[in-house]
Amino acid sequence: MNAVPENVDIIIIGSGMAGLTVASIMAQEGKKVLLLEQHDVIGGNTHTFKEKGFDFETGLHYIGGRIGKKTSNLRKHFDCITKNGVEWEKMDDIYDLVVIRDGENREQYPMYSDVKILKKTLISSFVDEEKAIHEYFKMIKKVRIGITVLFLLKCIPYQRIQKIIHKLVQPFLSIFDETTEQVLSKLTKNKKLIGILTYLYGDYVEVPSRSSFGMQALLSDHYMGGGYFPIGGPSMFARTIVPIIEKSKGKAFVRAPVSSILINEENKAIGVVVKGHRIFSSIVVSAISATKTYKYLIPQTHQCLVQSHLKIIESPELASETGYMSMFVGLQGDSDELNLPKRNLWIFPSWNHDENMTKFRDDYSADFPGMFISFASAKDPTYHTRYPKKSVASIITLGIYEHVEDFKDEKCKTSW
Repeated sequence: MNAVPENVDIIIIGSGMAGLTVASIMAQEGKKVLLLEQHDVIGGNTHTFKEKGFDFETGLHYIGGRIGKKTSNLRKHFDCITKNGVEWEKMDDIYDLVVIRDGENREQYPMYSDVKILKKTLISSFVDEEKAIHEYFKMIKKVRIGITVLFLLKCIPYQRIQKIIHKLVQPFLSIFDETTEQVLSKLTKNKKLIGILTYLYGDYVEVPSRSSFGMQALLSDHYMGGGYFPIGGPSMFARTIVPIIEKSKGKAFVRAPVSSILINEENKAIGVVVKGHRIFSSIVVSAISATKTYKYLIPQTHQCLVQSHLKIIESPELASETGYMSMFVGLQGDSDELNLPKRNLWIFPSWNHDENMTKFRDDYSADFPGMFISFASAKDPTYHTRYPKKSVASIITLGIYEHVEDFKDEKCKTSW
């Protein structure tokens, strides 16, 4: 660690989008940033990897938020942290195609970027549910307003506005206390409609009976306006932000696992330990999640300070029961030759997502509860310039650790 800059202003643990965002903002304010990543590449879920002449994306498959418009708030945020370094390619007007495969039977429903067309399509398919569909979109708007107000209020000292927070925000955010299933079952008894509206549950890994409706509403709202993909691939975020860090004399390191956060007698973080080396800074930011920070980085001498928080976030009601499994497929030929779409496919065995998950959890030989298929090479207009006559597909499904626990000590094997 001889190359570590002296007198760093801020240490950031983890180089996913959270870590990169903080690093960019601080560096643009003239701070000397030290970004530490345990993996061999910067980017977290936005990193890509090359294998056998193919370039695969790992975690970022599309973004909504009307990011194609330079005036949108999300676009302004990304332009800020990348200094206008990333452009966006719009996906097909049907950005997601939701499919049910039950034996020989197949149903599909398109998700249109135009909200009016999406509503019209849903109503034409569920004529008797027009009122429920309109009410669903109204509730999404209500949640959007509530979360916006909440973020604004957090910019003001909390003690001064306790009463205002409860009066202004509670009517909008009380819906976060209800599950997606509870809210939607009040709107309609049509299980198929509920299944279609909640197809995105795979994005946040919680079935309707466990997820907060607030999360469901915010994500649904996020994709109204369609999906977009970063031109040049998701690794563009690291490639644009790392130079910003270095311009302010900071540094980003890979293969730099933090084993512990240094804490002084006043219970203040003052640095980190990396491969036995102590690195000091007056500010330490962990961007690897609260759970991993509390469990693995807080010294045993200070674990008592975080146990109450850890107990809450690891409770069965909050802790996720599932994870993801991914398969990366390399294809010979470009997107036009292979007729690959600029949209994602979501495939389910039935519209009852809770039942699908229960069957799979109980029996790993059952159908996967859901499957997401994405073609980054079709979404990125530069892909075939960089990798001629090659295309890629990412196939992702939900996974249960206990199903694969027997292989935890096995070495990785390739099947190329």
